Amino acid sequence: MQRTCIAVVDASRARLFTLDRNAEQDPGTSPLVETADLVNPVRQLTQNELDDHHNARAEQLDRAFAKKIATEVNI
Repeated sequence: MQRTCIAVVDASRARLFTLDRNAEQDPGTSPLVETADLVNPVRQLTQNELDDHHNARAEQLDRAFAKKIATEVNI
């Protein structure tokens, strides 16, 4: 079985999809399945809702969000 992972990511959201198929299977018949829909809540805030103190925290949360995506992709 061959597994393909597709990640559609920006700063606020990550959607992960997989495509599983056997070698003899026609590629056009395999369904694309969404396996995760992750949201980075700090990026849902407007710039007015963030101040200098929170910008450092936002960077920390961005790194944590990136690590979470990497973990999900490796599963």
